[in-house]
Amino acid sequence: MSCQCNIVGLLSVNYQGIISASVTGSTNFIYVLQSCFDGVTDKILKGPSTGTINITAYGYLPGEDKYRGVHCPSKAGVSIPLFSKFDCERNFTRFMPRRGGQAYMSGDPIDGITLINEACSFNVMDASAQNGPFSPYFIEVQHQGTGLIWTGPPIPIDTSDTGTVAYTIDIAGWSMQAFLNSFSIDITPPQGARVQYSFQYDIADCSVGPGQIIPIDDLISFEFLACDSISISYQQNGMASISFSVFSNVELPTRDFSTITVGGAQFDGYVTTISIIPVPGTAVYEHRYSWVGISHPA
Repeated sequence: MSCQCNIVGLLSVNYQGIISASVTGSTNFIYVLQSCFDGVTDKILKGPSTGTINITAYGYLPGEDKYRGVHCPSKAGVSIPLFSKFDCERNFTRFMPRRGGQAYMSGDPIDGITLINEACSFNVMDASAQNGPFSPYFIEVQHQGTGLIWTGPPIPIDTSDTGTVAYTIDIAGWSMQAFLNSFSIDITPPQGARVQYSFQYDIADCSVGPGQIIPIDDLISFEFLACDSISISYQQNGMASISFSVFSNVELPTRDFSTITVGGAQFDGYVTTISIIPVPGTAVYEHRYSWVGISHPA
């Protein structure tokens, strides 16, 4: 069955206070020209598939203060840039978060919200006479910085470290390993606190079914060869020169790469140079390899 009709009230979600939830995805395609004996033809290659999970929920539990201690309109949020690369060896997209993330907080202090590293603060205001000249307006102090902690429901977050933004999200009977991309909370009395989450995840299997499940620990600890970094050239004597990048959560390489299999060919040879470059804002290192050897069919 390609479509199922269900009742929203019966949606299986392992969190309290959900207002809305959506799961979307897309696949990248690459168009290439292929030279054949009968002319040049187009060929479409399937690339990685990735998805987005969006959740809106109440930021309080039954019986709790729905205003989270505020009296004026108040809000806070954080955005975490995700550095991504396609893992050739495991065949999925790895999302690697950057540290902290740009965060903000304005209005009254919100119970459960902590801005970790404040950089500056300034006054903001929003006045509108659309509903009449007696409509209220507020002057607030907005705090800008990096890193945000939310201890409230339904999903507590802590963006102070890149190792704490990977989550297992359970929705509609699916279990997906995802990285937090953004979070926000908004309180405008008499409306209570509402929180919004956005997550990014890899769709490891495009066929109908649960797909490949990558353990959370493997999302954080890794060493993989990036597909888009491979460059191969041949010398006049038949030797192959290859350059490629390996991304890892450890500084020093742990593999010798004496044998490489790519594009239907196996290459045997030696690494000539390695450069180790930290990826800015992350706990990730790029190992740039130069390599020389011979090739034969895999």
